[in-house]
Amino acid sequence: MKTAAISLLALLALGACETIIDVPEPEHTPALAVRYSLGTMPAPDDATRNLLAGRQLYVSASQRLFDTQPLKGLATATARLYDDNAGGALVEEFVAGASYATYGLQEDGYYVPTLNFQPQPGRAYRLRVEAPGYAAVESRLTLPPAAPTITSAAFTPALDSDPYGRRGRLTVNVQDDPNATDYYVAFARLLDANGQPLGNNGYGYGYISEEEDDDGVSTLQGDRLHLSNAYDNYLLLPYADTDINGRAFALSVDVRVSAYDPNGGPMTGGQIEVVISRVTRDSYLFWLSLDRYRNSDGNPFAEPAPLYSNVGNGFGIFGGSVDATVRVPLP
Repeated sequence: MKTAAISLLALLALGACETIIDVPEPEHTPALAVRYSLGTMPAPDDATRNLLAGRQLYVSASQRLFDTQPLKGLATATARLYDDNAGGALVEEFVAGASYATYGLQEDGYYVPTLNFQPQPGRAYRLRVEAPGYAAVESRLTLPPAAPTITSAAFTPALDSDPYGRRGRLTVNVQDDPNATDYYVAFARLLDANGQPLGNNGYGYGYISEEEDDDGVSTLQGDRLHLSNAYDNYLLLPYADTDINGRAFALSVDVRVSAYDPNGGPMTGGQIEVVISRVTRDSYLFWLSLDRYRNSDGNPFAEPAPLYSNVGNGFGIFGGSVDATVRVPLP
């Protein structure tokens, strides 16, 4: 059996002493690793697919514990989605394709749907992925029963705003469902005066971000709903309704808005589009474990931080969301 030598420096207890421990490498049978989030928000254009890039199906395989090679995706997988409420009917098939996050960059491991299937709230779905040389994997979920209920939304400019870097308070009020335990994430993007995503069809450029407080924004903070970064799985900030079950609550954050027209001048008019997603419990648990894993990286004294998985016979996450959107005019 292969072994790896791990050097531990006990700086406080042992001074300059060094202890070398030979750790046997565990037996490993490669298994498929899958990441996919099934959402109800349509993605008809590149700009919307880019916004939802973190939901795209990605397939790779597990590695040996001490393998130092960069993880690579698999381009040889076959992935299908079934509707378990309809007797297991096939509703979507996936083929290897480009990464949504890079506007067309081909990279092994990414898959795109081919049947234009639109999932429905409250229904049960099953994902099955196969690839030569690996055991097939499956996972099931039931989407939340309904989209979040958004009751109002507003953007209040700050007094020191300027056309090139507008600042203000974004507030979106949501009524929580009293009949279920709910988990939420929120995203935002900028639209032009005609309701088109900035950057789509060559029109201008725009970016909106939450301004952090003195302590920064933490996934595990959990005190309120924050704006997530949909382009980065490490910056998804889920919120559970533990303290507000059945009551109204708000996404209420200070944001910075940068928006330019095609000539590089400040954009006039436009809108902020906010997406409030009600996500499955598995999605919530996976994102929390991902945050813990990230925060323990490189620390030999950290507690073990395994990633949450709901994929049978393999690894990964099959999550889901039911989405609601609201558009707020920019003054």
